Amino acid sequence: MRLCFSIPASPTEGFFSQIAIFRLALNKLGGNYQDADIILSLGDKIITEIPKRWIHAFGSGVLIRWADPDYYKEVGWNAQGENRWKQNYNDYDLVIFCDADTILLKPVDELLENVHKHNSIAGAIAHYHPFPLHKNEKPDKLWRSLAQKFTQKDINLNYTYAFLKSNKKDN
Repeated sequence: MRLCFSIPASPTEGFFSQIAIFRLALNKLGGNYQDADIILSLGDKIITEIPKRWIHAFGSGVLIRWADPDYYKEVGWNAQGENRWKQNYNDYDLVIFCDADTILLKPVDELLENVHKHNSIAGAIAHYHPFPLHKNEKPDKLWRSLAQKFTQKDINLNYTYAFLKSNKKDN
């Protein structure tokens, strides 16, 4: 199974260190995890060269994708999160959207196989909704659109995001 981990980040020492540790953890797990790509969606006012020490630590499995700097100037760090939605994931069987401050400590093969087998979406409720690509786009509609696109099914949206139950039947 071909895996991809999509992670938004700022081009800082702290974020680069988190990505390096994430890469090392995947390598240590071996198999599909070691072969997985990390698509790193960076955002800043200018595109800069990644310091060589970090490129070396990332290895060949970290693909750098910059958000448009002009768009970053307009919306700030939201640009790097939105940039994840613009990537081509066609070469992967599963794409895992996560943050740089997460780490996979043990294989989750059964979960990944079930998600792939049932053509479904799995995840944990985040502390905040995904950022829409357009200012007038509603997160609930974005999630429903993504569910239809990737699974050809509707998605249950009982919760807006962690800790807050939705009062609306349909957003």
